[in-house]
Amino acid sequence: MSIKKIFLNNMMKTYLFAEDRRLGKLILLNESNQVWASSLRIGGSVLVIDILNRSVRYYTPALEFWRAEEVLREFENKMSIEIIAYLRYKIDLPENIKVLEGGYQEVIKREVSECVDKNISCGIDQVPLDVKDIAQERLINIREDISYLRSIKSSEEIDLIAKASNISIQALKKVIDEGVIGYSEKIIAGKLSYYMRVLGADQEAFPLIVASNENSAYPHAKPSSKTIEYGDLVLFDVGARVSEYNSDMTRILKSRISPREKYYLDVLEEALNKALEKIEVGVRASDIDSLVRDTLSKKGLGKYFIHSLGHGVGVDVHERPTLSSTSKDVLEKNMVVTIEPGIYFRGGFGVRLEDLVVVEERGPRILTSLERVLEY
Repeated sequence: MSIKKIFLNNMMKTYLFAEDRRLGKLILLNESNQVWASSLRIGGSVLVIDILNRSVRYYTPALEFWRAEEVLREFENKMSIEIIAYLRYKIDLPENIKVLEGGYQEVIKREVSECVDKNISCGIDQVPLDVKDIAQERLINIREDISYLRSIKSSEEIDLIAKASNISIQALKKVIDEGVIGYSEKIIAGKLSYYMRVLGADQEAFPLIVASNENSAYPHAKPSSKTIEYGDLVLFDVGARVSEYNSDMTRILKSRISPREKYYLDVLEEALNKALEKIEVGVRASDIDSLVRDTLSKKGLGKYFIHSLGHGVGVDVHERPTLSSTSKDVLEKNMVVTIEPGIYFRGGFGVRLEDLVVVEERGPRILTSLERVLEY
């Protein structure tokens, strides 16, 4: 399946969902939902899927009109596509650009008002306060519905995530093989970003984390100017983006591992492996989080595990399902999730191990096939 067909397939999923819910129109305002359904990541745009007329309207700032047109015209043989530029102020534009005068809010009000005028139910993924009074009875919040649709990946989506994961692995191996001693965390993060692109990524999936010693105690550490020295513990949290799909992986790099560090890493590996053994279709996400938390608590380390166990990965790095103590999600086939137990000691160091896996009938398929603890 081509990249275009992946997004076309996602678009058709929204059609079927809307028809099943008897919705006449879907209005997608969330940027990630728009990416998932159209492949376009353009801030300030509005994607309208008109179920009754089997057509699509895409409103975008005027300066993005040609880019939107180039992408969406590829869908025209399957459905009617209308691309409309909106303008908050009056300026002259080329004649081939269809223009709607008014800003982002006016676009939304126009589409919502049509639902009222035509007496149709309208699904919307986030409800702006200034339109609630216009069509309160006609607007159906579909945020959770779309997030669920996105959580079940097609085999082609999984292939893209696996490709992004492999690029991350190869980039990390390349950087480690070249040596990290004498380079700052910032420079190493820059080299990782560079090699990801050389290997085929469009960009990083998120701001890459390269954190050594005390800096590694912050779960979302920012790479600093500190130079890596022999004996430092270095935490890498890396991910690549390929055709809008992301990957996520955390590894530890260390030389001369101390008995204390080895103990903590062994406990984390035990907890991670127990989680992987638990993963299968039908298991509650909260049960997996509890299993890991209990494993760490029995070792006296539970209070140092200060975040949830994992999350879904797709066009967003963090999406449904959520693996936490309060999650209501149940694992289903072809969900892609992270498992990332970590323990952190402020003023000391932190260690986290993270695998990216596909939920399958017989258990997880690991997409991060690289040793979890690397030595230099």
